[in-house]
Amino acid sequence: MRTSLRSGGSRCGPDRIERTICRLGFAAIILAFAFLSIAAEPASRPAAVSEQQLAGWVASLNDLSPAARASATAALLDLQRDDLAQLKAVVRKASPLSPAQVEVLHDVVMHVYLSGEQYPKLTSGFLGMRMIQLDQLDRDPRTIGQGIIIQSRMAGFGAYRSLLDGDVLLSIEEYPNNWLTDSGTFVMLIKQTRPGTTLHMMILRQGRQMTVPVTIDARPADARMNNNDPDSAEEYNNSRLLLAEEYWEKQFGLVAGESYSRAD
Repeated sequence: MRTSLRSGGSRCGPDRIERTICRLGFAAIILAFAFLSIAAEPASRPAAVSEQQLAGWVASLNDLSPAARASATAALLDLQRDDLAQLKAVVRKASPLSPAQVEVLHDVVMHVYLSGEQYPKLTSGFLGMRMIQLDQLDRDPRTIGQGIIIQSRMAGFGAYRSLLDGDVLLSIEEYPNNWLTDSGTFVMLIKQTRPGTTLHMMILRQGRQMTVPVTIDARPADARMNNNDPDSAEEYNNSRLLLAEEYWEKQFGLVAGESYSRAD
């Protein structure tokens, strides 16, 4: 799943942040098809995850069934940061892994690591994604006001765990009188939601309508996320991705069997 980063094979660019964002993007595109094969409401995992469970999920990342791969990915994305040491031990025992397994594990570790990263918080809700209104993409008057499309998500926040790039947000079950006709309304609803709350969002994914549970995080207090400047928000996200990429390379890269070099 990951684009080759060896010399002559890279399409992601030489910069570490560009490579990381590119990898996350390619994985999201491919996983979108797999996620269609599982129920929108995932089963909750036990508070304590066993080595046997982790080994099963890692093995299932190489399963021929898209549904099995998607179910394992969803379970791994729900891990806590404290679970990463045990996951590393499982990965070491399972090595060598296939490129597909390494690709998903990279994205999982990045997300789980960042989801446990402490940051100054506001009391308002936050999902961690960029979006655009459908009517800004398609000027056909018959489609105006029919939803908001997710352009990209930030690893470590609720949108990355539960939603996919390209999903179209239609409505929120907990706010029945607020159809998502514009991004401003959506942002307002999320901000007024208490962090830790799970909202049930009706979405359109690859032509199928479904309801997905999404847990709301606390909005970062960092000024770069609150000055309405997309470039500043991207800078904030990139600084977080660098931390997670360094963790992956130090803790999982060699264990997972990655063979590319930073110089490529």
